[in-house]
Amino acid sequence: MYLSELLQKPILSLYEGELLGNITKVFFDKSKKKIKSFEIINDEEISYCLYPKFIYTLGKHAITIKNKQHLVLSLNENNDNATLLPINVKVYSLQGEYLGVVNDYSITDKYEIENLILDNQQLININDIASCSNNSVVVYYSQEHVNIKSFRYRIQNKSNNQDNAKVKVLPKLFASFNKIAPNPSSPKENFIVGRICTKDIVDNQQNIIIKQNSTITEQVLALASSKNKLQDLMKYSKLK
Repeated sequence: MYLSELLQKPILSLYEGELLGNITKVFFDKSKKKIKSFEIINDEEISYCLYPKFIYTLGKHAITIKNKQHLVLSLNENNDNATLLPINVKVYSLQGEYLGVVNDYSITDKYEIENLILDNQQLININDIASCSNNSVVVYYSQEHVNIKSFRYRIQNKSNNQDNAKVKVLPKLFASFNKIAPNPSSPKENFIVGRICTKDIVDNQQNIIIKQNSTITEQVLALASSKNKLQDLMKYSKLK
């Protein structure tokens, strides 16, 4: 069976003995390998949808259905997941070789696409289609083994990547700044410079910041600030 044989064939309801319209379009599933539905237009230009499962016979001159209740208004159907196969479009191989123009499709009795039929009578198996659009078809040819999906473009959000990089780098920068230039003490703490420390002040790792009875200098003040020990230093300072 060929796609061209289905188009414009009338739909005959056996129970009513009534011609319901003609097939004007054939919709395929997303994979483009199986017929999903037929569009039927009647004499009043009203569009209906017919699903293959409701076809009783594929006759030579008409397609029959049991009764007209098997037709549904196209307005009530969602064809977002369906597509039309391209006709009269050029076919190329992955290497850019022109192979011909699509004239027809051969279809099995299970309404599955079998082959593309080109104007030069060449047959292209449906599984050899790499991609297709409304104006061309690209096919695997000469035993090519290429994963066409790997050609898909990927959108990268550069700004987010840059922001993430900054987030990772900044803590390291701050840590290095703290080592090179300790947090400066504010002027209100400078009054203890020149005083005597009355107790050993150590950091969290028990490293000596200043020994008991030593004079507090600006360097000691900065070191205590970087180790978060200013409060201890102020608490245990006294005038000479």
